[in-house]
Amino acid sequence: MKYILDFDRTLFDTERLYAAFANDGVDRNILVPDIWQSYQAKDFLYDDALEFLQSHTPDDLIILTAYGTKYGDQVQQYQQAKVAQEPVLSLVKQIYYVESDKVAQMQVIRAQFDLAEQLVFADDLLDHCVAVQSCIPNCTSLWVRRTDDQPAPPTDIKAISSLSELDAMI
Repeated sequence: MKYILDFDRTLFDTERLYAAFANDGVDRNILVPDIWQSYQAKDFLYDDALEFLQSHTPDDLIILTAYGTKYGDQVQQYQQAKVAQEPVLSLVKQIYYVESDKVAQMQVIRAQFDLAEQLVFADDLLDHCVAVQSCIPNCTSLWVRRTDDQPAPPTDIKAISSLSELDAMI
């Protein structure tokens, strides 16, 4: 089984980072790679994220993260500087960065494995989960709902509130 995990709001507590930015007077909309000289991504991982990553072999773990260009020209470098830090970097096989379309990259990832290999895709955006579930053979999509203020999914996509629930569901 291979796990393809989103980063922000799945492994990484983006809201806690934004709170730190606010506390330090940093504009959260100016995303430049140099900011990661002052912050460490490991300090903002969800409590269960590191435990989940460490409980699986790196060959079974892939990160697929998207970045939005509305934040400027350096947002891809910002995202790379954030995600490709330790301990995450050594705990996963591969990290993929896409501008927005995760389905196209998931098709590339799917092609790397035998069709009998089950893939599990976990993301905080329901639209990504639905699209991946409908387009990728033998892939289970799980919607990561880290807060209770998100409604239950109106589809057959299962929702989880933590990564500790992920293995129990599969």
